Amino acid sequence: TDWTESNWGSGNTYGSGRMANDANGNLQWDRAHLDLDFDSFSLRAGQQLVWLGHETANSQSNGFKITTKGAVPVTLFFMLQDDNNVAGNSPGFNIDSAGDVVANVRADAQNNDDFYFFGGNVAHKTDMYSANVFFAGQKGTVDAAKATWTTAAAPSRETEVYVLGVDTTFNLDAVKLTAEIDYFTGDHSDTVDAMGLQGFVDAAFSASEMVTVGGQFY
Repeated sequence: TDWTESNWGSGNTYGSGRMANDANGNLQWDRAHLDLDFDSFSLRAGQQLVWLGHETANSQSNGFKITTKGAVPVTLFFMLQDDNNVAGNSPGFNIDSAGDVVANVRADAQNNDDFYFFGGNVAHKTDMYSANVFFAGQKGTVDAAKATWTTAAAPSRETEVYVLGVDTTFNLDAVKLTAEIDYFTGDHSDTVDAMGLQGFVDAAFSASEMVTVGGQFY
C-alpha cells in the first residue's frame, strides 16, 4: 500500500497507508489487502483493520493476519503502525496524562523509530453464546522534543503496553447478555506504568418485536 505514503507504514493522522481526503485531492485509502484462503487457515496481508474485544484495541494499518479454521479459530496479527515514526496517531490504545487508558490522544512527529501493534485472539461460538480470549501489545519509542499531547507535553519514553481480555455474548431467547473484562500492564514510559482493569456488562430484554429494554454497567 505504498500508493499513499512515502514509506511503508509511514502514514499520517489517519493511520499508516491513509492520506487525508482533503481540498488538495489527496487520497484516503481504507482497505487494500490480499486474501489467501487455504484448507486449514486464511491469510490477509496489506492495509486492513484488526480489532479485539468490543473495540478495546484496534488498528487500521499495514500488516499480516492469519486465522486458523475449525471449532476454535485462532487469529494472530502483526501491524506496522508507523515506519520511522512519521507523524501520525499512536496505535491501538494509550495512557493520558491522568494515567487512564484512552484511544488515540497523541500525535507524534518523526523520530526514526518503528511502532508495532501485535496480538492474537482465540474464539468459540455456539447457537447460545460466543466468547473470545485475546491479547495485544504496542511497542515503540517517542521523542519528547517531537511529541505533543492534546492537553500537555509528553515525556520522552519507550512504550511497551499490553492488554489481556475476555469478552462473551449470551443469547437466551428474549434475553441478551454481553460482557467484557480487560487487564492492562506494561510501561508507558520510564516513569509511568500502564496498569488498569476495566470491564462492562450489557443486558437487554426483548419485550416485544418492537420494544427492547436494557442497560449497561461499566
